[in-house]
Amino acid sequence: MRFTPITPADYAHLKSFFAGQKYRHSSYSLSGIVVWNNCAFNNYYAKQDGYLVVSESHIANPKARWLLLPVGRQLPPAELAALVKKAGHDIVRYVPEEYIAACGQAEAEKFFSVRREPEYDDYVYERAGLASLKGAKYHKKRNLIAQFERDAAAAEKVEVLALSPELAGECGEFVERWYQYRREKYAFWTDELGCEHNALVQTLDNFALTGVEGLAVKIGGRIEGLGIASRLTDDMAVLNFEKASEEIKGLYQYLDRECAVRLYAATKYLNKESDLGDEGLRQAKESYYPAFKVASYRLELTELHTIP
Repeated sequence: MRFTPITPADYAHLKSFFAGQKYRHSSYSLSGIVVWNNCAFNNYYAKQDGYLVVSESHIANPKARWLLLPVGRQLPPAELAALVKKAGHDIVRYVPEEYIAACGQAEAEKFFSVRREPEYDDYVYERAGLASLKGAKYHKKRNLIAQFERDAAAAEKVEVLALSPELAGECGEFVERWYQYRREKYAFWTDELGCEHNALVQTLDNFALTGVEGLAVKIGGRIEGLGIASRLTDDMAVLNFEKASEEIKGLYQYLDRECAVRLYAATKYLNKESDLGDEGLRQAKESYYPAFKVASYRLELTELHTIP
């Protein structure tokens, strides 16, 4: 099987494979696959009999590699195992629970060891709930938004603008300010932050090519927040990036609400990805009361059974 490196220009001819795809894990967003390439991982694709196979490998250790589930056709475990072996891989990652439920864990375990990876479970919310923030549970969120609107909005003009290639340059300047602020305030820099920075820059540089929707919040004529989302399934979008100036109280909550109101407004659900095992992220995502989570599994070929 011959794999080709993924570039932003590939989005246009690969998107047909993702039209109507059913997997609710954020890893199956084509926009995300494209823009996160050349960050922590290198991403590749191969076309096989009307479906798409995506391979990821770790930049620092190319031997650490895996497949995603094929997109465009759901393979039963026996066929999936044969495909994995044909591709020269051993592992399939970010397998959403609906695949395990559909094929049955006992059937999957005939060919793979099956292991949960809870740090990659996705948090999913009802978009309308995040847009309205109704009910006592969102009382603190509404208060912070009201404080922002009272203080910042009263002092300076606040604009919410649809993200466009014309705004990408200004957004890029904001992104550099945001990451520099974190470097200076918290005096640390991680590979994960560096990877995220590169993916966000790549998204802005290729905004018109990668099928994303976004918005920017301007305060006093300067961008102070942005959100970027992509299509996942017919009823779900992924909020890939959400950044706001931390020193402006209530801005994050305001931005989060505006993203829910304006980005992929026809979808029922908004996927805010996983917490990567980070306690701070977990608490932040739980504070918005997810409707459900999408459990993530890792499948690894076993030699206990003969693969067709």
